[in-house]
Amino acid sequence: MGNKVLLAMSGGIDSSAAAVILKEKGYEVTGYTFRIDGVTSEAIDRAAVICDKLGIPHLYVDITVKFNEKIIEYFKNEYEHGRTPNPCIRCNRDIKFGLIYEYSVENGFDYAATGHYASIVQKEGHFYLSKAVDETRDQTYFLYVLKEEQLRRILFPLNGIPKEKARQICGDAGILPADSKESREICFVPDNYKSYLINILGAESKKGNFINNDGSVIGENIGILNYTIGQRKGLGIQLGKPGYIISINPISGDIVIGDEDDLYTDEIIVSEINLINGMIPKSSDMYVKIRYSTASAHIAGIEQYDGKIKITTEEKLRAATPGQSAVIYNGNTVVGGGVII
Repeated sequence: MGNKVLLAMSGGIDSSAAAVILKEKGYEVTGYTFRIDGVTSEAIDRAAVICDKLGIPHLYVDITVKFNEKIIEYFKNEYEHGRTPNPCIRCNRDIKFGLIYEYSVENGFDYAATGHYASIVQKEGHFYLSKAVDETRDQTYFLYVLKEEQLRRILFPLNGIPKEKARQICGDAGILPADSKESREICFVPDNYKSYLINILGAESKKGNFINNDGSVIGENIGILNYTIGQRKGLGIQLGKPGYIISINPISGDIVIGDEDDLYTDEIIVSEINLINGMIPKSSDMYVKIRYSTASAHIAGIEQYDGKIKITTEEKLRAATPGQSAVIYNGNTVVGGGVII
């Protein structure tokens, strides 16, 4: 293949360092930035300045309508249905590796690239998504939605680069201060997500009761948008002992409170399945992560049926939350995953 690369440019540390690395490796780089009303105006300006300093072209495209349809509505609807969404994963599937990848293919680029910390391994004619060399920065949990045919045309220049090295690269290139801040966790939420949902999106927060494990009513809640599975603080009720949200009923608005032990399970079911290489390998080194920041659990068994996967684990999982993703690994390789139901 050739060396023309379309790079997703946010104007932040990671994408800027990726641009420097790609250029130093001899790639013909073009920066590509999304415009989203009320979200990315500063990012476009930063990315344009950085691309100018590096002497590479810069493109941007307005995706406000598609972003609202694919991400904002999903974010709102999941909370209204008592689930906890993961907009970064959905954005990777529909926006970053949807629109950018499609644009790169349609406009003569050989590769699409991003500043994610992950690696792509080629073996016997197949391409596999694998953990980053620096596992403390690994972002493969957010990338399980990719397909093998996409991996053939994707580059992750930051694989093997520690975060501080990325900062140094930007500083040495004179394109960003070494102490530049990280981007927000949820890029489109300007402040508290609850206020954003209710005041800006007009989301409806179904109200109901707090219910004890025995079915007795122990108080009233202020609306399901304000809660998530595993939450202990901010419940506004006095129990005489720690209480945790065990389940949320979006129809009645009732929320079940239980003990911490009630949060643990060794079985989950996931839907919206994506298997990167089209199959689940037979392996004794399989494990699952149900949240980016939590430890993984070894898989004892996997059963596929009716477009779903039931996963049983050797170690119990804490607060398996509907709407969040369960990602399956075989050693360092990402098998795929789905959304917990």
